[in-house]
Amino acid sequence: MLNAIFRGLSGPQVVPMSLQKSNTQRALEVTPLPVTETAEQALVQHRHVLETLLESTGDFIYMKDREGRYVFVNPAAAKSVGKSAEEIIGKDDRNLFPEEHARHIMEKDRQIMASGISEVFEETRAYADGVRHLHSSKNVCRDSAGAVIGIVGISRDITELKRAEEALNSSELNAAGARMANALAHEINNPLAALTNALFLLRQGDGSVPYDELLGSAQESLWRITKITRQMIGLYNRTAAARHIQVQDVVKDTLANLDSRIKKKGIRCESNLSPCEFYGIDADLRQLITALMENAVEKGRSLVRIKLYSRTSGSSDSRSEFRLIIADDGPGIAPEHRDRIFEPFFSTKAEKGSGLGLWMARGIANKYGGKIRVRSRTVEGSSWTCVVVTMPTRRKFAAADK
Repeated sequence: MLNAIFRGLSGPQVVPMSLQKSNTQRALEVTPLPVTETAEQALVQHRHVLETLLESTGDFIYMKDREGRYVFVNPAAAKSVGKSAEEIIGKDDRNLFPEEHARHIMEKDRQIMASGISEVFEETRAYADGVRHLHSSKNVCRDSAGAVIGIVGISRDITELKRAEEALNSSELNAAGARMANALAHEINNPLAALTNALFLLRQGDGSVPYDELLGSAQESLWRITKITRQMIGLYNRTAAARHIQVQDVVKDTLANLDSRIKKKGIRCESNLSPCEFYGIDADLRQLITALMENAVEKGRSLVRIKLYSRTSGSSDSRSEFRLIIADDGPGIAPEHRDRIFEPFFSTKAEKGSGLGLWMARGIANKYGGKIRVRSRTVEGSSWTCVVVTMPTRRKFAAADK
């Protein structure tokens, strides 16, 4: 007698078969067995497959009752805590983990059982060999009447993956720090050299270069150094409290700060500013607006237009937001550069760009759930660039973000 296993829509089926010889040939015939025997064999086969899966997987599989006591653990789960399954069954997490970790695990389990909704999440647990990172999936167990009788969980150890990510992030951070240090050294060295030369010529006092020209050069150099310093402070100074801010006032202040540069270039600024409120950190909003407006003034040939207004978003939450549009008639942004202008250290400016301003502007917008879009045209005689900033009037963000 041979048992052949066939897989159908209802799962594996065990079909008993026998080989019988005739006088002329060997014929294959199916010999039926009682239904009860076939069902029992199928049940045994299912159980064997399930046991093989539970014993061979490296994932931690476990089941607990309503009180948080373990009623089942697979070998991987038992091994992870250095105990046998027999030592774990009937115990809860307080017998396996430090008190704080156990309290957190059991509280999470109670929440899932109360809600009746499965959850997938990452968690950390303290083991004898250190803290491990787990990717866990948990769901409730119900009886035939639908009542919750416990919880079942599958956890995968992703500690090595997390360590690899941290190593990669650390490597990238070090590389970024090296690039930033190099960029800052270059950016600060140039205006310092110009400032030193201007002061030297002023001290000489031989009149070979007009004093007004030397003072203008010194002022321009100091402005560049101040700009870079302000950007770097903005990267780390995020301890101020959020408050209600009138956006139109920040735009006006920024225009006033750029007035000397605007006049020097002979640019005309047209502004249409409606009252708009924003709830956030003042330094964030000022840095975002300053970076975008400085860019427009530097690129613009003769005209910069600024429009500010409030509106209601078209999304499902219909949130209140403000929109700031800054347009200039500069040469535009080449198509091959448009996807890179918000990258750190990328700049289309030959000498004066550190490539940090737009990168930080987008980071600030993302922080508050806003966005920045850029459109540009590079056709000679009708080139332009338009930057559109959309920011929610108010957004709740974590203290860690402040």
